[in-house]
Amino acid sequence: MIKYQERLPQHLPDAIEALAQAVQQLQRETRTDKPHEQTRRLALRAAEEAGWATGAGLQNFGVTVATQARLAASDLLRATGCQVDEANRRVRQAARSAEQANRQDDGDRQ
Repeated sequence: MIKYQERLPQHLPDAIEALAQAVQQLQRETRTDKPHEQTRRLALRAAEEAGWATGAGLQNFGVTVATQARLAASDLLRATGCQVDEANRRVRQAARSAEQANRQDDGDRQ
């Protein structure tokens, strides 16, 4: 994205950071046989951040990164025991809510 001088809203790196934290948390929870609530929360935060970034307006590569972040969040939810449909629904809901809220904020500022 930087190479192509695309706009990089802060929410996009935040989404990637949340994914990294979710993976680390999943490792900790799996080793200690704890429930995966924290991993799920972080995965949904990543989806939400990707939604915020999308709502801020992304170009080609940014859209791809946001989509991949959402897919990874869904995969993490599935790794914690969520069924495919449930994981996809939760990620879609988190991303859409944030995207719409961001667009609403932009509309209010204009």
